[in-house]
Amino acid sequence: EYLDEKRNLLLQIFGYIMSDFRCAKAGFFLIGESNSGKSVLLDFLKNVFPERSVTAIPLYRLANRFNLACLAESKLNVNAELTEKSFDALDIFKMLTANDTVTAEHKGGKPFEFQIKCKSINAGNLLPDLKTLEGMEAILNRMVILIFPVGIAKEKQDRKLLEKLLLERDSICSESLDALHDLQKNEFCFTEPDDTVRLKNQLFAVGNAFEDFVNEHCIFDKTERVFTSDLRDAFLQYCEDNLLEARLTKTQFSQRVY
Repeated sequence: EYLDEKRNLLLQIFGYIMSDFRCAKAGFFLIGESNSGKSVLLDFLKNVFPERSVTAIPLYRLANRFNLACLAESKLNVNAELTEKSFDALDIFKMLTANDTVTAEHKGGKPFEFQIKCKSINAGNLLPDLKTLEGMEAILNRMVILIFPVGIAKEKQDRKLLEKLLLERDSICSESLDALHDLQKNEFCFTEPDDTVRLKNQLFAVGNAFEDFVNEHCIFDKTERVFTSDLRDAFLQYCEDNLLEARLTKTQFSQRVY
């Protein structure tokens, strides 16, 4: 069942990316071990589309208006190397998944407006650091994550796997469209395998740590005072007791308090 869920999610991702639907407000992430097949799947997807309609611009570089202009004719943007910088341009990820109208320009040209119509798929060993982002919950809700937990030793890798997948392109696309049909009936709620659910729950818990600490351990009384440093020490202890990673810096903690 676990593998069936992963296979179904992969087909849903393929089907949605190949379609003209843009209502899911989703960005796709293939996360996991090196040599686990992520790059092969990205290469397969790139071969499904005409070369001119595929871009390969890292998320953080889309904050540049010239790079953003490249998406005007793009159907798929592939980012094969997630980095810590990937969500520096958080607004760009939101625009990509919401298919917003944006302003961009080609070098030497005049600014122009266009509606983003491309889908975004990203791959890497780990997700970018989300834990210090404001509005992390809204970002996680837009992320469709497929985890690849097993790397394949080089001597066991099938060097012709992409070639074999491309030979089966018609069948894979057909199954992907079947999965898309079921996804549409399910109001574009993508399948979430158990490991994806666990990862998201961990990230939600870290993101909500401050609010949970305040709700569970703080009493609001206008007649009482407490030093911010003492409050932060109590928060750090709360995170330690609950096996949570306390990622708020002193400045970020003070901003939340005030």
